[in-house]
Amino acid sequence: MKTTPIPDSSFLDQIAAAPPPPLPIRKRTWFDITSTRTCEVTNSQCYRYYLNPQNDHGLRTLFMDTLLELAGWPFTLQYFTVETEVGTTNGKRIDILVEGYGPDRGKTIIIENKIHHTVENDLEEYWNHRVDGNGKLAILLTLQRIPHATCKQFKNILHRDWIGAVCNRMDQFTQSPEQKIFFENFTANIGNLNRHTTMNEQISFFVRNTETVNRAVACREAAAGYIKSQLNSAASQLHLGIGRYDHRLMDFLIPEVDSEVYISVIFDELLTPAQELRIVLGLRPKNLDKVALLDNFFREDAESRGLLMNHNCGIGWHNYLTRIYPLSETDWDLLDGLVAAAIKVEFVPFALTIGRKLKEINAQQN
Repeated sequence: MKTTPIPDSSFLDQIAAAPPPPLPIRKRTWFDITSTRTCEVTNSQCYRYYLNPQNDHGLRTLFMDTLLELAGWPFTLQYFTVETEVGTTNGKRIDILVEGYGPDRGKTIIIENKIHHTVENDLEEYWNHRVDGNGKLAILLTLQRIPHATCKQFKNILHRDWIGAVCNRMDQFTQSPEQKIFFENFTANIGNLNRHTTMNEQISFFVRNTETVNRAVACREAAAGYIKSQLNSAASQLHLGIGRYDHRLMDFLIPEVDSEVYISVIFDELLTPAQELRIVLGLRPKNLDKVALLDNFFREDAESRGLLMNHNCGIGWHNYLTRIYPLSETDWDLLDGLVAAAIKVEFVPFALTIGRKLKEINAQQN
């Protein structure tokens, strides 16, 4: 059986002598909220918006100027249109197509925008979309360098290099507060996409301190495994079933009312400096419209017992009652008993009472 080495003073001294760099803060953006973070079509639409100097982003030709400089194109381009998802003769789609008009007629930029790592597109087909090669530029825009492009006419430019060149000149422009919000969300999303594709302080620290880091990770994994075993023991002591069970929570089920409510033990904060355990009485999705009615019956009693009624909710779930339990080092040895006692004394009575009330309400409505 594989065992985790117990940290000794020299191990802890190593960490103290060479502390890991702080974790980078990942800025949440609208792309995360709308689940379009890696959507190539959405990102192409953003590039289209910023490439067109007629749009109200306040950056004039900055995106076009920096792109042409990175590509080393010997031409200038001032009069042009920008379109996305442009169909070719054989039914393929060009991600971004820039076409000059007036004095710039005949100049074309074809951009294949890749967020995902593989290039499976027929770049030759895109290149041949305009037969005349004079004044034509083709860009393969990627997160990582593509060593062997399938079409030699395409110049490989990285998202981070383009956005970096743009950001380096931002002090030359003035944007409104709204324009800044749009720009910061777009550039932050590109930065987030690049987090795992570029060398950074965290990776350098790991390379220099591989053994120390792996021992620390093994200790953390051992702690996580211990927490889960203790929660299983608590469920067994209470004769409760187990529902959802993942890296951050475990649901305890009371057979009589598990169709109406459940009890969640959320343990991810135990693995942080806060070392807090959160226990929640949750409502099933069908009961989310009955929160106000339940408050009339149970708010006063719950608050008098120190339970929080903060009504955190999301799609398909609602944390109705919550209590946070800070743990000391000595509490870890008795974790299963502490969890079992908290659930039995503070949550099972409410779960049964609220579950029965919901059954009664649902029966009346049906």
